[in-house]
Amino acid sequence: MRERGGGGHQQAQNLHAARVRQEFDLIKDVQVLTPTHKGSLGTKSLNEDLQRLIQKRLWNVSVPETQPGRRSPFLKHDKVIQTRNNYDLNVMNGGIGHVVDVLPNGTLLIDFEGVAVEIEKGSPNLQDIQLAYALTIHKTQGSEFPCAVVVVHKAHSFMHHRNLLYTGVTRARKTAIVLGDRWGIRNCAKKCQVDDRKTFLSILLNNVNCPEEQSACAGAQ
Repeated sequence: MRERGGGGHQQAQNLHAARVRQEFDLIKDVQVLTPTHKGSLGTKSLNEDLQRLIQKRLWNVSVPETQPGRRSPFLKHDKVIQTRNNYDLNVMNGGIGHVVDVLPNGTLLIDFEGVAVEIEKGSPNLQDIQLAYALTIHKTQGSEFPCAVVVVHKAHSFMHHRNLLYTGVTRARKTAIVLGDRWGIRNCAKKCQVDDRKTFLSILLNNVNCPEEQSACAGAQ
C-alpha cells in the first residue's frame, strides 16, 4: 500500500497488523481513533485500508479497490457502526456491530451487541451503516475499548488540543497507543483549547445584585 500522511498512515497499518493482534481481538477489542473523517488519516481512508488489511490477514479475503465516489462493500466479519437512530431495527446511533454473514442475494446479517439485524441489498438502511475499524475521537466520547490506537499527526494540527488527546487515550480500558509524528504529538499535548463563550450571565447577575435595579423594579410595580 502507498504511504500517506507523512508515514503515519503506514504506521497505523503496520501496528494494527503486528503488535496489536498478538494481544487483542482485532475486531472486538481494538479501536482506531482519529480526529477527522477526511484526509489520508481520516476515518474514510483508514477504514478502507484497514478493511483490506484485516480481511486479507485474518480470512484471506481480497477486497476490491474502491471506485471513485463509491464506498467499500460490506463483507463478512466487517466491523460496522450505526450512524442514525433506527427504531424499526432497534439499533441506535453509535451502535457498533459485526457482519455475521452476507447472503447470496446481498442481504447483510449484522449482530449489534446481541441485536440481530437483517438489511436487504438496496435498502435505505444501508446508508446508515459505515465501517467502524476507525472512528472519530468525538464519536467515541463516553465509550471504552480494551485497546485504543489514537492517531495524532501534524496533518490534523488545526484540530489539535490537549483535551482531544486526553479524550482519545482515555477511551482505552487496558492499552492506549498514540500513533503519529513527533511534532504532531508534541503540539497536541501542549496546546490548550480556549472556549470563548459569550453569554449574558454576568449582566443578569449584576442586575440581581444591584440595589438600585431592585428598587427601580419595586417602584415600577
